[in-house]
Amino acid sequence: MPTAPSVRAVRLPAAVVIGLLFVLLTTSHSAPVTARSAAAATSPANGAIMTLSAARAAADDTTVTVSGSVGAVPGAFDAQSKRFYVQDDHAGLAIYFNAGNLPTLAEGDQVTVTGTMTTYKTERELQPASINAITKNGHSDPPVPLPIKTGQIGNAPQGRLVSFSGKVTTAKNGFMVDDGSGAAHVFIYKTTGISQTPADGQTAAVIGIAAIFNGAAEVLPRHAGDLLLSGNAAATSVPTATLSSAQRERGSQPTPAALDSDPRDAAIEIAAVYASTDEQTVNEQAEAVQLFNSSDQPLPLKGWALSDNTHRVALDGLTLAPQQVVWLARNAARFQAEFDQKPAAEYGAPCSEIVPCLSGSALTLDNQGGDVSLNSPAGVVDTLAYGDGYTDVPGWKGPAVQLYRFADYVPTAGQIFYRKLDLAHCLPVAPNQHQASDWAQDPTDPNAGRRLRFPGWSTQFCDTAKGTDNATTTFLVAPDNSLAGLLTALDHATREIDLELYFLTSPAIVDHLTAALGRGVKVRALFDGDLKPGDQAVPLAGGAADAYLQTYWAAQEISAHGGTVDFWVANTAQQPPIPHRYNDDHQKFVIIDSTTSVISSENFAQTAFPLVTGDHTDGNRGAVIITDAPTVTQRLSAIFSNDDDPTRADVQRWKKISTTFARPTDSPVSGTYALIQPQPLTIHGPTAFELLNAPDNTLNTGDALIGMVTHAGKGDRVLVEQQYEYLNWGSPTAYMNPRLSAYIDAARRGANVQILLDGVNSFSANQP
Repeated sequence: MPTAPSVRAVRLPAAVVIGLLFVLLTTSHSAPVTARSAAAATSPANGAIMTLSAARAAADDTTVTVSGSVGAVPGAFDAQSKRFYVQDDHAGLAIYFNAGNLPTLAEGDQVTVTGTMTTYKTERELQPASINAITKNGHSDPPVPLPIKTGQIGNAPQGRLVSFSGKVTTAKNGFMVDDGSGAAHVFIYKTTGISQTPADGQTAAVIGIAAIFNGAAEVLPRHAGDLLLSGNAAATSVPTATLSSAQRERGSQPTPAALDSDPRDAAIEIAAVYASTDEQTVNEQAEAVQLFNSSDQPLPLKGWALSDNTHRVALDGLTLAPQQVVWLARNAARFQAEFDQKPAAEYGAPCSEIVPCLSGSALTLDNQGGDVSLNSPAGVVDTLAYGDGYTDVPGWKGPAVQLYRFADYVPTAGQIFYRKLDLAHCLPVAPNQHQASDWAQDPTDPNAGRRLRFPGWSTQFCDTAKGTDNATTTFLVAPDNSLAGLLTALDHATREIDLELYFLTSPAIVDHLTAALGRGVKVRALFDGDLKPGDQAVPLAGGAADAYLQTYWAAQEISAHGGTVDFWVANTAQQPPIPHRYNDDHQKFVIIDSTTSVISSENFAQTAFPLVTGDHTDGNRGAVIITDAPTVTQRLSAIFSNDDDPTRADVQRWKKISTTFARPTDSPVSGTYALIQPQPLTIHGPTAFELLNAPDNTLNTGDALIGMVTHAGKGDRVLVEQQYEYLNWGSPTAYMNPRLSAYIDAARRGANVQILLDGVNSFSANQP
C-alpha cells in the first residue's frame, strides 16, 4: 500500500486550471471561458466563540472560548511544548498550558480553545483548564504574514504573524532590523533551530509572531525558514562552530579574473543552479549546474571550466548543440533519481560512470549562498551570485539572487535557481544582463519572475495550449447534472480511460469504471498519495467519511478488475528520501479514448457528483467541461504521461494488500437545493480553446487568465465565481494578488466586473 511520509512542507500543486474560480469574460473578441482551481476551506466553528480581539480585552481570570488558526506550533518557543499561538483576521493570542505536552498541531490547523485569560510579563495569554479544552476543527492554509514596517512593531496586532525586511543593526538579545522607519527587535529561541548569526549591514527578511516581553515589542521567528539573510557583511553569517550539515561554509573571496569579451563565447550561459538540494547533507550528490547555448551553431567547450571560487571542473569534451540546454551534475545517479533524466556529464568523485565524467575538483555549492562562474580560455563568460554569495565578482552586477518564498511555508530546500524563460519556446531568455533580474526568482517581475522550480518539474509546459478546433463541447453544472454527464462520457469509452485525480470516493463513478474494464476498456488512474487519515473528510448522507480510505477502496476495486492504479508519493526507498514533485496532485481530469477530455473543478466525490433523484439535490457548486478538442486532449495526454511516468521516483504502483476497504455509502441525495440546470449545455463547431496548467503557466500575463482579463475594457463583462481571493500575495514583501489586480484594472478601464466568493471563508481569505 502506498504511504505518504511527510518529507516537505509544501510544493505548489500541479492542477489543470479549471475549478472553484470560474471566470467568464464576455467581450467583442469572443474570448474563451477560463477557470482556475482553489483550495478547500473549513466551515466556521459553531458555538459561543469570542473574537481574539475581545478575548485580549477581557480582564484577567475571565473565562473565554476562542477559535483561530495556528500560527506557531507547540514547542516552537519552548522545549516542554507549553505554548502556541492562534490568530484570526484581526488579532492573535498566546495559548499557554502549564502542564506542557500540548497536542501535536500544524501551522494552519483550526482550533477552538476554552480557558482563562491572564497576563504574563505584559503578554496576554489564554490558559486552558485541560488538554480537553483544546479542540482541533480541521486544517486550512497556514496564516499568511501581515506585512509591516519595522517601526510599526509596537502597534502590530499582538500574537499575529507579521513580516518585514531591513538592515541588521545592533545584535543584543537577538538583533535589530530597521527599514528606515525605526528598529524592530527580533528574538531567537534556541528551540527554533535557527543558528544564523546576522552581522551588521546584512539585509534580513523576517517572519514571526508579534509579541511583547516586559513591555518591549518583539518578533519571534518560529523556524529556520522565517529568517533569510543576504548581503556582504564583514562577519560570516553562520559561525563555523555552529555549522550544520545543511549550512556549509562558503568559499573564500574569489581572485579577480578577466572577463571574456568575445561575443561568440557569450552565447554559452549558466541557465540553472541546483544548490540547496533536497538531501541537505554535507556532500549533496544531486547538486548540478545547467548550461545553455543560445546560438544557432554548435559550440565546443575545449578549455572551458566551471568554478565555485574554490573548486574547478574542466568541461573539455563537451559540445553544446544549437539552442541546447544540458545539466552537469555532481552525481548522475542521484540526479537522475530526482530529475528523472540523465545529466550530460557528472563531475563528482567517484563518478557513477553512467554518463561521461569530467575532470577537476567537484563543485561544492553552499546552501546559504555562493558564486558559480563559467570560464572560457579567454576569461569569465557568465556568473551567478546567489544567497549571501560574493557579488563583487567578474561577470555579475548588483545584488545576489535570492530563493523565492511567496509565503513562510514555501521551503528553500529543493528550490532551483533558473533563468527566466522565453514563454514562446520554453528556453532561457538570451542574452542575459548578468544580474538578479535575469532570474525567475525576481520578485519585481509579475510575469516571468516570482517563479518556483523543483526537481522533476518540466519546463515544456511553460506556455498555455492554444488552438481553434471544430469540436463538440458539453458544459455540466455541479451538483445539478454533473454525475449523469460524467457517467455518460465514461460509458462511451471503447478503448481506454486515463484519470488523474486528487482523490476518488464516488461509488457510482467507480462502478462505471469497473464496468468499462469488464467490456475490455483499459483503465489507468493516478491519485495523490499524500492523503492521510483524517484529511479531506467528505460529508456524505451517511455521515463523515475519510477520503483516504475511500480512495484506497477505489484503488482496490479498479485494480481487482484489471485496471492500473498509481499513487504520487515521496520515495523513501532512496536515501535521503526523494519528495514527490509537487505538494499535491490536484488534477481532476479524465481522458477517454485519447480523443475526449473531462475537466472538473470538483473532486470526484458525492459532494460534487451526487445521485440526483428528483428536482432537488445538495452538494458543491462546480463546473465540468467535456470536449473532443484536440488542443485540450493532446496537452492533457502530455501532462498525464509526464505525471504518471513509472520511471519516476515518486510514482508508486498500487499492490494488492491484505486489508479490505469497505465500499462507501452510496446514498441518493434529495436536499433543499432546487436544480437550475438539470440539462447540460452542448455546443458544436469551431471553438477557441486555451488550457492552463499550474504551476507552469497560470500567472503568465501575456496570455492565460490574467492575459485574457487584460483585454477587457469598456462594454465588456468579467464574471468571477470562486471560493476565495486573497488581497495580497507574498511574504515578507507583499504585493497585490495579480489576479485581483487584473480584475481591478479591468474595472478601471470600464469593464463590468462582478466577483462572487464563498461566504464560509474568513476575512483574511476574502478581503473587500
